[in-house]
Amino acid sequence: MSTESSYVEGRWEAYPYQVGIMNCISNDDIKEITVIKSARVGFTKILLAAIGYFAEHKRRNQAVWQPVDADADEFVKTEIDTMIRDIPVMRAIFPSYNQKSKHNTLRQKTFLGSVLHIRGGKSAKNYRRLSLDAAYLDELDGFDEVVEQEGTPDGLAVKRLEGASFPKLVCGSTPTIAETSLIQRRANQVNMFMRYHIPCPHCGQTQPLEFGDKDSQFGFKWKQNQPHTVQYQCIHCGQLFNQNDYLTTWHDGRWETDNGEYFNIDIQFFNRDNQSIAPPRSIGFHIWTAYSPQLTWSDMIDDWLRRKGDPIKLREFVNTTLGESWREKTEKTDPQLLLTRRENYTQSSIPSRVLYLTAAADIQDNRVEVEIEGWRKDGRDKPLESWGINYIVLNGDPAKSAVWQDLDKILLSDYHTEDGRVLRIKAACIDSGGHFAAQVYSFCESRRGRNIYAVKGVSGSRPIWTQKSSQSKKYQAQLWLVGVDAAKETVYSRLKIHEQGPGYCHFPVHYNEHYFNGLTSEQVRTKYVKGKPVREWFLPPGKRNEPLDIRAYNLAALLSRPVNWSQLVQTGGGFNNTEWSTAPKAVIRKRESHW
Repeated sequence: MSTESSYVEGRWEAYPYQVGIMNCISNDDIKEITVIKSARVGFTKILLAAIGYFAEHKRRNQAVWQPVDADADEFVKTEIDTMIRDIPVMRAIFPSYNQKSKHNTLRQKTFLGSVLHIRGGKSAKNYRRLSLDAAYLDELDGFDEVVEQEGTPDGLAVKRLEGASFPKLVCGSTPTIAETSLIQRRANQVNMFMRYHIPCPHCGQTQPLEFGDKDSQFGFKWKQNQPHTVQYQCIHCGQLFNQNDYLTTWHDGRWETDNGEYFNIDIQFFNRDNQSIAPPRSIGFHIWTAYSPQLTWSDMIDDWLRRKGDPIKLREFVNTTLGESWREKTEKTDPQLLLTRRENYTQSSIPSRVLYLTAAADIQDNRVEVEIEGWRKDGRDKPLESWGINYIVLNGDPAKSAVWQDLDKILLSDYHTEDGRVLRIKAACIDSGGHFAAQVYSFCESRRGRNIYAVKGVSGSRPIWTQKSSQSKKYQAQLWLVGVDAAKETVYSRLKIHEQGPGYCHFPVHYNEHYFNGLTSEQVRTKYVKGKPVREWFLPPGKRNEPLDIRAYNLAALLSRPVNWSQLVQTGGGFNNTEWSTAPKAVIRKRESHW
């Protein structure tokens, strides 16, 4: 193992579960191998072993594709070149070792009797003019689903194998979203799909490792909030065993399908009755973090405990630790359900758990809509808990000063908690994307010292808040771009949290059905941009979405400034009299509200 790509240097000893996958890759009867996996299970080592085997032992032409050219370059530098350098039998079949030559480039390695091509998978031309015996696609879910309108990446790779006596396609990836995952699609189509079964140290019966849940009679179990106590419960006898126990039995494990089909060390396949059967044309494997000794079970559980309250972080855990595709919940957040969650508090007596206030405003042609939101964070790894404090509609012409004066009074107001503290709004975002950009910039520029920001929502994969502002050339004013897709994703994920505490969204009793209809108005759909699936937020016809936009901007306001949550938990976040000492009460001219 090379130091550039491994934690330790020296001779590589494959893990037991790796051996079975490599045996199937070397079997000429098996044409396609699909590995759906978590991170850190040693798939790259499997890939390198296959490349070395087919180059040195079989003298077959090969190609490996990475999602983009930069990934391919890095793969050559850290994996292929170091493998050739550190393994004598590879140097022996590579005459151009340590030489600058057309046979030794980032795109091609010419061995004695065979060639290895290394390409990025984004361009269709990178699949052309290749005659191959073996093709590998690494991190398949990172590829475009359709490559420049010519076909899927695995489909284009298969075309390069036509005419080979013993064609071999190997695809591996950490999965992403189930509906668009390329590796999940392949796994669903294989002739046999297998998981690694290990014997229980107590009863000897075999089973795959599964994460389980608190109600399952199998899986990982630990004492509440004590990940170091984690053990695995056998599905057959109910006894517990720890990671050290597992590592004493994993050499006795084997790959099996859910129907009991398996293969032995000689790559002979059998059914559940131990009758010999033919090898499958295509085979799939699922392997995940719990099988690998590279991560302790206690660290895995600790990671889960830190993520479980946040659906976005939980999706990362499902993909990269469990090695499973994330299934989007298709049900729309029900505004009627949110109505039933309302609580009996008002802006004049806000809950005592609130520590920090933000505001956000949306400017329409005949009104300004604004919401004040309260926040709390208990612990670095806990998601934010939020409270709607008040939602106000200021009717009036935004081209005139009166509505802006009313907005300013709201932003300067005192807000009293039920335990006697006084809070003020620490940051606010005002949407400049409508017809009144000049008024928004003028209002915000004169209030920079109060952290009042002119913002504009931008879709796509960008962070909710960046630490560097843009500049409006027309108005010579500061403009902050907000990643509204990420913000709305966060808002919707937290609306689905039903247990009060970290991540939960609280609403006061005076928020009505119109508000919740607007908050839940948008939907997510998948469209394809240059062949790659992209999640897109859209507003169905006839719907209003101001409450959702304002919630997204409130989240941006919160992220605009560093917040010392541990200090606020200790001090309560009360008002300092040296700060904005002339703040008036929120006395606002009479208006009609839509809410």
